[in-house]
Amino acid sequence: MTTATPKPKKPKDLMSRIPAGFVRAVLRGHSSLGLAFAALIYLVCLSGTYLAASGVNIWLARRDKGRPAPGWERAWTATVWGQPAGIAAAAVAALVAGTIVPTIATWLIVSLAFLLAAIRLPAEKLSAVGSVTTGALILLAAATHLALRGGIAAADGMAWIVNAALIAGGLFLILWARRRSGGAAKPAPVAVAA
Repeated sequence: MTTATPKPKKPKDLMSRIPAGFVRAVLRGHSSLGLAFAALIYLVCLSGTYLAASGVNIWLARRDKGRPAPGWERAWTATVWGQPAGIAAAAVAALVAGTIVPTIATWLIVSLAFLLAAIRLPAEKLSAVGSVTTGALILLAAATHLALRGGIAAADGMAWIVNAALIAGGLFLILWARRRSGGAAKPAPVAVAA
């Protein structure tokens, strides 16, 4: 008489399928790993994003014997700036609505708006608009979090750090776009009398 071995139970969710406790901790955002480790992960991901985006920019500029492809450059710029703006807008929608459908709809609308803007705007202008829009939406996400979650007094230590990073990042993007576009007034050259 043979005994049948019981079938293993299927895991209920993705987190139970991940074998390593370390990976689970990273995906769940546990603070037990330390702020320095979280900052390291952030910097590695940021540098990878920069490397991929600049690599495509270089490829688009030098493709096919140096002939530019302005349509593809506009589409790439819309993707590069539309996704962070869409994610920031989705964060605001998630804080306000608290459900998934408006969050995804908001992300989709903002992403499509950037792609539609790429039809009319040149890549340089779309990049400047994208930087300012993304920075403003990031600032709005931090402000919405503070307004709807009890203000500054109710925030715990980690929320302070995240909100401060969001505010710094949003301001950086807005000021960076202003600097790139030459938004700061330059003084007129002084004529030297002979």
